[in-house]
Amino acid sequence: GVVTHALLLVSVGAVCLFPLISASEKLSPGEDNLFEAANLAYESNDFAGAAEKYKQVRDAGIDSGEVLYNLGNCYFRMGRAGMAMVYYERARKFIPRNRNLLANIVLTESRAVDKITPLKVWVVARKLFFWHHRLTVREISLIFIAANAAFWASVATLAIARNRFVRIAVVLMGIILVLSGVSYTLSEIERRGLGTAVVVADEAAVQTGPGNYAVTFKLHDGTRLKLVDWREGWYQIRLADGKRGWIEADNVEKI
Repeated sequence: GVVTHALLLVSVGAVCLFPLISASEKLSPGEDNLFEAANLAYESNDFAGAAEKYKQVRDAGIDSGEVLYNLGNCYFRMGRAGMAMVYYERARKFIPRNRNLLANIVLTESRAVDKITPLKVWVVARKLFFWHHRLTVREISLIFIAANAAFWASVATLAIARNRFVRIAVVLMGIILVLSGVSYTLSEIERRGLGTAVVVADEAAVQTGPGNYAVTFKLHDGTRLKLVDWREGWYQIRLADGKRGWIEADNVEKI
């Protein structure tokens, strides 16, 4: 039951917390040496030192899924679940179907202090658009473009050959076009909005307003949230269960 599931997560996590040993983008000799040095520091349990070296690789302009994944592992090993989740989610934008990455996200979420029960509408939407977070933004865009072209091609074919199979093709292409269009729209909203973030403080107060306002509840390291609005030094946030409030910007890190 619960114990077995927890042990499985731990065992999977232990396997997946090894660093990815190569970067997907081409590195210069100096950058490749720095990446290897970061991996060696990680394997020597110098997780803080490894994190600094991976960040130097990023500063050199290499922002790959592998580097971000390894940074997530460093922070996980340092006991900083919030920063680990930040880098895992950033890595997901590059390598959304990497099994080790997905397993580590599940493992990190399982250790969160705050257990947020999402609204049913979000649960249904997530199941309906199950592929949305398994694709990169570019892949979603290409699918939408291809679905649009295929739909209108099938409509044009129907004007010439009115038969049952072409009608079925039109309906199927129409459904795929609508679903991919919604997924594309969601990705654009996510890109243009304030985005999502993770609590990176041990404990953070959520208030009724920015500044000297009443505290309504508290959140802890590793909790995800949606950024709704911004005031100087403060974010208005929304949780998956619908709760809202204001939190100091220093207590969260944008994904």
